[in-house]
Amino acid sequence: MGFVIYLHHTDPTVTWYKDEKEWEFTEAQLAETTHVRFPKPMNLLLHHILEHTAHHLRPMIPLYRLGKAQAALERAFPSKVKVIDWTPTRYIRSTKVCKLYDFDNKVWLDFDGRQDHSNH
Repeated sequence: MGFVIYLHHTDPTVTWYKDEKEWEFTEAQLAETTHVRFPKPMNLLLHHILEHTAHHLRPMIPLYRLGKAQAALERAFPSKVKVIDWTPTRYIRSTKVCKLYDFDNKVWLDFDGRQDHSNH
């Protein structure tokens, strides 16, 4: 479960907010929650919970309907919804880059307080 929660909320492209006044609910759910794409068998095994943007916007959507809801969101808001193809390399990179979060500068840092400046 921790692995799945990490994937939904932690990525070099995801912004976190310290102050609720900085974010608007719908915008934050669309732009700061990820849809991590796994091979279809894994998605079925996890009951479509990786279609997480739709889940965040409407937690009452049944798991078996998340795929259609997520697809509709991605069509409606293609520039906002973060879609990430999961690979071992991307996951390892994320775990290296996303150690600490600098809320003032809205960037991820490593444990030494350094920001990774490579492409995300």
